[in-house]
Amino acid sequence: MRTRQGALSCVVRGICLGMLLGAADLLGQQRDQEVSEDLVLTRGRFRDALLSRYHAPYLNYGWVDYEHYRAAIPIFKNYDAFGNYLTEGYEVFRMEEFRAAPQGQPGSMLLKGRFYQNWMRHLIVADDAYKGWSTRVTVGDVIRTTFTPLTLDMARFNGIRWDEASPNNRFTLALSRLSDPIKIDLKNQLGPGGKRIEVIDGVYLLGSHWDSHVGDFLVLGATYLNMHRFDSKRGFTANTRKGLAPPFTTPTQLIVRFQDDSPEDGSGGAMVFEVKGTARLQENGEERFAEILPTKVEPAEGVVVGPRHLEASGRFVNAAGLWQPVYIDYVFVVPDSTVGVTFAAVVANDYRILIRQDHDFADPERNRTDSRSTEFTIIRRAAGNVTDLANKRQVVFAHGLETGLEIVGINADLQVKGFEVSGEMARSTNHLQYAAPEGSRSNFEDFAAYMTVKKHLPRVALGFEGFSIGPKYTSYAAKTIARENAEARPDLGRDGAPLAASDPRTLGAPYYFNTPRQDPISTDATEGGNKTLNPIYALVDDNDDMDQWPDDWVQDWDVANREVKYLESDAGIYPFLDFDADGFPDNNRNRNQFADSDESFLMYFTDPQEFYFGTDFNNNFVLDLWEDDDQPNYPYAKDEQGFHVMASFTPWADLQLRIGRYDASQISGGNHNQVTYGGLQYERQLERQWWLRLDHESKKVQDNIANPHFDFRVQELSDGRLIPEQFFLQDFLEARDSFVNRGLLHLKFKPGQRWNFNAKFRYELNHQRESAFENGRVQPGDDLD
Repeated sequence: MRTRQGALSCVVRGICLGMLLGAADLLGQQRDQEVSEDLVLTRGRFRDALLSRYHAPYLNYGWVDYEHYRAAIPIFKNYDAFGNYLTEGYEVFRMEEFRAAPQGQPGSMLLKGRFYQNWMRHLIVADDAYKGWSTRVTVGDVIRTTFTPLTLDMARFNGIRWDEASPNNRFTLALSRLSDPIKIDLKNQLGPGGKRIEVIDGVYLLGSHWDSHVGDFLVLGATYLNMHRFDSKRGFTANTRKGLAPPFTTPTQLIVRFQDDSPEDGSGGAMVFEVKGTARLQENGEERFAEILPTKVEPAEGVVVGPRHLEASGRFVNAAGLWQPVYIDYVFVVPDSTVGVTFAAVVANDYRILIRQDHDFADPERNRTDSRSTEFTIIRRAAGNVTDLANKRQVVFAHGLETGLEIVGINADLQVKGFEVSGEMARSTNHLQYAAPEGSRSNFEDFAAYMTVKKHLPRVALGFEGFSIGPKYTSYAAKTIARENAEARPDLGRDGAPLAASDPRTLGAPYYFNTPRQDPISTDATEGGNKTLNPIYALVDDNDDMDQWPDDWVQDWDVANREVKYLESDAGIYPFLDFDADGFPDNNRNRNQFADSDESFLMYFTDPQEFYFGTDFNNNFVLDLWEDDDQPNYPYAKDEQGFHVMASFTPWADLQLRIGRYDASQISGGNHNQVTYGGLQYERQLERQWWLRLDHESKKVQDNIANPHFDFRVQELSDGRLIPEQFFLQDFLEARDSFVNRGLLHLKFKPGQRWNFNAKFRYELNHQRESAFENGRVQPGDDLD
């Protein structure tokens, strides 16, 4: 990249594509030969003595190769910094940024030429190596890019990567215009002009990671990520790493909402005693502050009115027939000269505070002014699930739109004296700004960290892990829109509820735009996908099956929709069901709408999920390997902290015993998961015909953290077609206080060369103890088998 007159320009070109002669020396020989024979068509030279300006020499192709005109193909001559001619080539990719852009010219331009699609097939790689160093520049639409589990892990990074490596050091720089990339259909060719997208404002991602080996026992790493909103009309100095509020979004009124942070438990919701605001005003070059009070209070159905407070607890059925948390809205009218608003609220118990704004947008395309509103975003959450007013306090917060995100992290891997230690620590900072040219700035930050320790001894293995992922790490968001809408359905029960294709499963903060932008998680028959005013950009994908599609991309689960634009070789979310790495789920080898276990012949090679055994740390009675959730692929769940210790013993080669204890608690949610467990695995070949394996686990469980998941079910349409549809399945918390025995007995018998017998017995025994809980709920004693 280079800076000149406030312009940031990055140009990558494919060089010497389609040259008639493949080697540079032959090209030079041909040019010398043409000059010596004067075989050049020309319209005159300097200091010609005659009036004639046209000279057509004789062309003889006996020893001069024929060169055709490059019709409709733009060829550019390339020069070095000193003006020396290098070569010719085709422009295949260009990224330009101007801060500030000239009047009437978009400041951000992205171009992908016809050969980026037709010849390059969406990928350009240039590499070089010198004296132990290797460097590689990659430009593409789908670049698997991973820094660390807590910072960056994207399956479909669309942008530029620069990687450097030496024997002891590695460095990566990544750059992408997240808000407005260019998506190109692999099935169609681009025209002569390629594809160009120019915008005035948007969101950029810039990230770097460095790893260094210290001896042969330690690896140290560092990461920096910056995602910020830019406005090319605001100038170079105004566009900082914190980002800018979107233009033409100056608020007319602000709405502050208070609701129960855990409405599903029906107790201890938000108690609001007082709410007021302070406006920062700029008038006639002077600054002053003025108190603003709510012009009206709009309580929802179910709000309890106390002598000096209002209380929003639990849920109610709204006009659309859906469950919604009980809320209280405070509406504030904002003076025209306002450049910042700070609120102070006296609240207590299990509160959640959200905020949104109304503003007027003058739409130049339709020549009219529209009233626009942003979505509600979470700005504060109570710690824990308090019900006794013990946390009554004044909470101060500022209004602002999301303008940027910064993540700084360090990671390390250590191997010393038989110990294997791995860990990472990261801090995220969300930047917000009041939507005015000189709007006040605010931010919130949080930490995430984990560490694992392993030690191997003769016949003994020891392990420890500690973790803490803050509830507002990268955003305050706790549930995706898909999960919230599914949980609001009145028909949600044991059979689950189908998901709507339009409901995003991306977790993060929305970046509001007045003009629709590309939805980062959708595509349809139109290139570039659907449009949205509130896109959410995730730096760590929810990609439970670890394939080329994040789980919130429609291609990954809309396996029946043949209008999607990309190949569907691995469509459908099948976590950890592709052990042979052929791109297709192992339980659907004929690639239809049915699992092989439901088909007549293929069922011999696979079993239903119920006949496999593995860990179930979150106690929702679904194997952890099978789970498809709506959370980023962090190594641990967001808003949880805790530890896990374990030990395994191998007294004989065919027997392994293990014991352990883990304790995880939600930081803001206030729930917990405490388990003490023990288990065994026995596997043995009995003579030549018999093979036996036994897995068993017994555990004492106290778990009230809900862990719902998604799954596919085949639905029959009215025309007889069978369509797989994605369902949301809730966690009914059947192990709040339980003793669980679970396991699998697997037996194989082969009496002859042509005979095979395979038998499995799977069991889950949940002994629920009679218990009473703090929120007033009671669990009767029962046995679920």
